[in-house]
Amino acid sequence: MINDFFTLEVVEDINDENENKVGIDIITYRYLKLRNTKNLQDSNTYSVTVKHRIFVNGSGWKPNADYQSKGFTNYPIMLTVKSGILGISDTESKIFIKRIFPKTINATVEQSNNLSTGDSKSQTKEISSGSSSSNVNTFGINVTGGWFGDGPVATISLDYSHSWENSHSHGSSVSNANARDIQAASGDEMSVKDWSAYSSILNIDNSDTNYIGEVAQWNWGQTFPWNIFDYNEPSSGTDILLPQDVEARLLYSKEIADKQYENILLPPSELALFGLDFTMAAEWQVTFPSPLTSIEQLKFQHEVQIVRGNHQMTSSGPNSPASLVTLIKPGNLNTFQQTDPVDIGKYSLIPLLEGQRTGRGLGFQKNLFDIAPANPATEFKIRSRGNDLMVTGSGFGPSMSALFKKGYTGSGAILKIAFKVADLRTQYVLNLKHWIGSAGGSVVLECKINGNTTRINDLDMEGQGSSNNLSQLDLRNFDLKSPNFHDYLVLGWNEAVITILPQDSAVESEYVISALSIEG
Repeated sequence: MINDFFTLEVVEDINDENENKVGIDIITYRYLKLRNTKNLQDSNTYSVTVKHRIFVNGSGWKPNADYQSKGFTNYPIMLTVKSGILGISDTESKIFIKRIFPKTINATVEQSNNLSTGDSKSQTKEISSGSSSSNVNTFGINVTGGWFGDGPVATISLDYSHSWENSHSHGSSVSNANARDIQAASGDEMSVKDWSAYSSILNIDNSDTNYIGEVAQWNWGQTFPWNIFDYNEPSSGTDILLPQDVEARLLYSKEIADKQYENILLPPSELALFGLDFTMAAEWQVTFPSPLTSIEQLKFQHEVQIVRGNHQMTSSGPNSPASLVTLIKPGNLNTFQQTDPVDIGKYSLIPLLEGQRTGRGLGFQKNLFDIAPANPATEFKIRSRGNDLMVTGSGFGPSMSALFKKGYTGSGAILKIAFKVADLRTQYVLNLKHWIGSAGGSVVLECKINGNTTRINDLDMEGQGSSNNLSQLDLRNFDLKSPNFHDYLVLGWNEAVITILPQDSAVESEYVISALSIEG
């Protein structure tokens, strides 16, 4: 469940050239704020992982469908997926791909002529690691929650393993894992048979103006019985040029008597017949310049294309050997864009976990702002040291004071306090360290917590009163005897919007806030 707090998921339809739906692409984004202190600097760095899980229809195999005369048509033989950043809030940011999965999945074919007879006929035995073996690739993304110093931090790890087994009990395995303090994990499994995958990182030189920074591309293709990566050029017209040994895997033609031939058209891979289910992912590391000039936002674009194959046999009858006709048909280029740029600071915010008591407060100090309030028109942004509390707003000056002149008619100063809640039991309280400025006029604070409205009316001047300039607002209170019995909170994203206005616009007023916290 913890993974979901950092996750954005969309489902896109994959269409052919006639706009018929032939598959879906489940795109999962995970955004994490990294504590990056390389080069003796605390940089504003994010990890963004994009995972595709793609389902593609096969050719729709049916028994007794007369494939010998009709052929095997319109089956997926190659899948190309490309992902990259289309837009970013600050073009001076540094972007590179840190991890990509899978890098390579191979399914090779070994051949040996191992039997000959006196009448010069030969028997060929083919062993394919793709067709005779089970190739299972397990993929997972682990989001790690841990603690560093006084506040929680989150890290990410990609782990995967591959194993191959065959009927003779020979096996080999390769594994690679990079994980630490894993508290929550999610993943997918996929089975790849007779197909291979090759990934690449594009746009290293930024020559592709359609994208910003490095681009991930995956090429999935059938490698048995017909390797699309090796054989995809037409000999004449649209017929694909294939060597004799590859043709023999698609068409069996044997003279069984004098000028009598047995012609059998053989199918493509099982995945091409029954459909594809592939998973792939890449992790981008994005470092925004400091100080920020705008809220961190990203917009991704993805391209998915399916190439389809056809093969059939032509024969003038049983008295002649059949010939093979093969062709490939490039599919429609499906382009998916995120509708709006994503505020990655929101998704990377760490939830308030049950039982924790630290890292939930922040002081409005000049050195802690991501975007400082230069003037009342500036939208500022600040996060807690533990990255579990985020405050944005406007209407404040550099010292976090909001001044309302006599006759003020504006919409007030705004504080937006955002956090994530991961449980339904902890009773949380919002604490505000604030006061009335030297102008002397009173102010009114209207609070909307997930749409529920309440007010804070009584404020003192700095250093006066018995409350030490501290106001408390119950966000969740389960005490039936209390007049504050309520639960304003929901699982996941929560936002408290505080609007500050003068109580009497005929009097000059000033509001100052120095710190706030959420305790539970």
